[in-house]
Amino acid sequence: MSITDGQSYFDAVFLQLIKQLNISQKEAVSTLDGPTLVLAGPGTGKTQLIAAKVGKILMDSDTLPRNILCLTFTDAGVNALRNRLVQYIGPEGHKVQVLTFHAFCNQIIQQNRYHFGQNNLEPISDLERIDIIRMILDELPWDNPLKKGYANAHQFEREWQSLIQWMKKENYKAADLIEKIDEYCYQMPSLPEFKYKRKQGTFNVGDLKEGLYQDFLQKYARLREAVRLFDVYEQEKNLRHRYDYEDMILWVLKAFQDKPYFLSLYQEQFLYVLLDEFQDTNGAQFALVQTLLNYWDTPNLFIVGDEDQSIYEFQGARIKHLQDVKDKYGDDLHLVQLKENYRSTQGILNAAFAFIQRNTLTSSLKNQGNVSPQPLIAASALRQIDSTPIVVEYGSIFQEEADLVQSLKDLFKKGVNPGQVAIIFRNNRQGDQLVRLFEKNSIPYHTSRPINILHSPIVFKIRRIIQYLIQEWKETDRGESEFLPLLYHAHWEISMSDIGKLNKIKVTSDLSWHQIMTDETIWASIGIENSQPVKRAYRFFQDALKQGLNKALPAFLEYIINKSGLLKATLKQKDSILQVQILNTLVNFCEKSVEREPNISVIDWMLMMDRMQDNHLAISLEMPQVSNESVHLLTAHRAKGLEFEYVFMYDCVQSEWEGKSNNTGVFSFPPTLKMEPETDELEASRRLFYVAMTRASQFLQIGFGKENTVGKPRMPTLFISELLEDKLVHFEQRTVQDEFLEQMQVNRLKPTVLPPSFRPDKAFIEHTLDSFALTVSSLNRYLDCPLSFFYRDILGIQTSKNPSSAFGTAIHEAISDWTSGLKFSKDKNKEAKKLHDLFEKKLKKSISWFSNSAWEGYLMRGKACLSDFVASCDLESLSHSKPELKIHFIDEAGFKYKGVTDSVDYLKGGKVRLVDYKTGKPKRNTFQKPSWKGVSPYGGVYWRQLAFYQLLFEGHNQDGLLVEEAKLIFLEEGLSSASREVVITLESNDLVAFKNLTQEVNTKIQTHDFYRGCGQATCVWCNYLKNEILPDQLENPDHLFLDDGPYL
Repeated sequence: MSITDGQSYFDAVFLQLIKQLNISQKEAVSTLDGPTLVLAGPGTGKTQLIAAKVGKILMDSDTLPRNILCLTFTDAGVNALRNRLVQYIGPEGHKVQVLTFHAFCNQIIQQNRYHFGQNNLEPISDLERIDIIRMILDELPWDNPLKKGYANAHQFEREWQSLIQWMKKENYKAADLIEKIDEYCYQMPSLPEFKYKRKQGTFNVGDLKEGLYQDFLQKYARLREAVRLFDVYEQEKNLRHRYDYEDMILWVLKAFQDKPYFLSLYQEQFLYVLLDEFQDTNGAQFALVQTLLNYWDTPNLFIVGDEDQSIYEFQGARIKHLQDVKDKYGDDLHLVQLKENYRSTQGILNAAFAFIQRNTLTSSLKNQGNVSPQPLIAASALRQIDSTPIVVEYGSIFQEEADLVQSLKDLFKKGVNPGQVAIIFRNNRQGDQLVRLFEKNSIPYHTSRPINILHSPIVFKIRRIIQYLIQEWKETDRGESEFLPLLYHAHWEISMSDIGKLNKIKVTSDLSWHQIMTDETIWASIGIENSQPVKRAYRFFQDALKQGLNKALPAFLEYIINKSGLLKATLKQKDSILQVQILNTLVNFCEKSVEREPNISVIDWMLMMDRMQDNHLAISLEMPQVSNESVHLLTAHRAKGLEFEYVFMYDCVQSEWEGKSNNTGVFSFPPTLKMEPETDELEASRRLFYVAMTRASQFLQIGFGKENTVGKPRMPTLFISELLEDKLVHFEQRTVQDEFLEQMQVNRLKPTVLPPSFRPDKAFIEHTLDSFALTVSSLNRYLDCPLSFFYRDILGIQTSKNPSSAFGTAIHEAISDWTSGLKFSKDKNKEAKKLHDLFEKKLKKSISWFSNSAWEGYLMRGKACLSDFVASCDLESLSHSKPELKIHFIDEAGFKYKGVTDSVDYLKGGKVRLVDYKTGKPKRNTFQKPSWKGVSPYGGVYWRQLAFYQLLFEGHNQDGLLVEEAKLIFLEEGLSSASREVVITLESNDLVAFKNLTQEVNTKIQTHDFYRGCGQATCVWCNYLKNEILPDQLENPDHLFLDDGPYL
């Protein structure tokens, strides 16, 4: 390092840094040449250590900054190290190569495009990848292992995508994997685990367990086929001039291996290689490093890693690589263990150390040389603080959440900055629950989870506007059905009352929306209160229809955002900063779409977003942290590398922390392909738990609730038992004061109420109710959420058909027609063929709702279901049943009801059996009887359906027939006779209570008691009132095919 006037300041800064290093850090930094492996636990100053190492190399050798390569895993890691280098060594720090693995490889590719021939390649988008995968799957025959027995041709698309990425990260070739699979399949019949160990029935000791053998053959056939198709995927990807993110490392690795002269260029440039977070390297990354360094027997390699913090197994990370380094360099490797922690108190460090010692697969380096397993030593100013971690048991998850809110508020009162508090959890869905909790209790929060703007209300509104315009471009008035929901968007400022009046004219006349919205005499006749917003909204749509044909896509999008009033309304919102960033992200996505495909139309762009949403793909926006005074909500993975004064580990139960997470999806791997032992799921989860614990500097609380939100018991994670066994944590059973719990409950279930200004006039409601008859679906909707009932049954907003509902309708109609025939033959195969033909005919009526592959899958699934149904039928008894009985009934109080039974079996003694057919597999909670109080007061939806039918049948029939029992028949391939049919006998006291319930609901409906919502986070209509977003499917899936829709 040259000594100049400008540099002398940084020399002094650097020398001061060297003096501040502890003994272990100085030992690591001072070893200039040869391989060094530093075992650096949490909070031991890794970034500072690497910066010091770079400075030491520059000071004590003639190495130039460009000859040093630092590789890490994240952009955040790169920025942190770069900033530290500039802080300690000045401008020279900018010249050091500090890169992620992918950035390093991309730099090599860009510098040597003639070597790689990648001039015309573009990175593949997630949607393009799925398109290729689906195309390949669609072309497979139906008896292919990846399709056989599944109605959905794309059943394994996500698992196959994960497998492709895994193969690339591990640098595996398809032929090598297939050889390993075949080898094990050949060995299976001779392996002990596939043979009987004792005589069982007709099987003798040593006989092959045929069922087990065939099951594994099927699993490995599926894996083998997925591996085989890897090369097909690669060919198609290359034809489209696309490359995967993982390809960059493989290209550079192959170039290094195939072209020694090319490799030598980089071996000559990089005289020192420093690797951070080495435990996170996957197979391809490790191979790249090994190849780059293979010129030297003892390269100048500086590795920093910690086996106990290896938490990215799902991305191919292998802690074994640390041991591989030790084995490769042997005695030439300088092994250093950092022992001082500058983050946490000793109490936290002791508990964390004892806890992680239970992992046996990470102990290979802990007893070698001068390394020994021992707790890190608290070396910061916090070392004097006595802060033993606390494990807290709550009666329920609700109590844990209530106490969390109270604890945070207490900390804030004491002056603790919310930005120094983190809530850490295992899975994103737990964070979603906390977001709802914090919003309802006014706790400032920040979540690092990216936002998918496709789910945001403002993007939803824009897409709905454009979708309407597209329909109108295709044909005038084609968008009629989509216009009414657009008027509900608040930025038009049209009152709900005026919308109701406009809709009433639409429903009761033959006028189009165009005629209604342009005829002010109609407005006057129905008493529109404020016509200006109506005029403004419709003028926008008329102008937009013209502008969309003349403007480029990005300009048209900007026109919609500005001229519709959306931007103006957005700027008035409390979260305007976030909303504007969402709009910017959408505009950027639009511009990039045009760059990628210059001739893309508005229609194609919309279809692209639809397909992204259908395939659960995101247009991501990293959540901006608009304030440093917000509590951090983090998964344990995202918390890595961060530190906080106060850490609450939330909802630490077995189901969250000890679930399996196979990084290749559903594909089962034979032992010949097993990864290293560190893939042990429990040890991997323990490492993640350890990482979460060691984020805390002075306070750590680990909590769990013994019951979930519906009162079902839950087990704490095994890790809590281990912590308690070590006796290095405090244990507390904590209860929350009743009054605070009650307030929390009020906040949690605060109902959504439709404002009076949004309600239609009473005359419109009365007109609708004049002809209203309660069905079991409308009953269920009201019980779930009265506001849902209002939108669906009063305003009449209908749900559209989808492949699943079309399939169910076709099954029901086919059975109805079949059982309505004159007589059955004794030949069940002939009857099955007859039913198959009926089903196919019925399904064809809805063919437009299916893709080609989905059509074939549903057709085959339906025929298989119906074959099993016929095979299990007593045709003689079925011939005496009465199919599909439609019932309209008025009770003694004058309330109207209607419904339809699939079949009525006439029994002896004036008794009948009501029968209903269900597609799919039985779910126990759907037919459980009511408790009339507590968690499930009204029973399951199918129990309510059968009770409803019994009330209708017994009230309707004039012959005095009584229902003895009701039967559900589930139509799904492969169900046993025991699980195919569920017989329910309804007790008289339950029927009386149920009848009272229906009359109570009817009374509330007739008195217009349906403007309050349930307030549940998953409620379609409560969310609509809050965000103006409607999902594609408006109906609760459990309510489909109860009694209405295609029947009444």
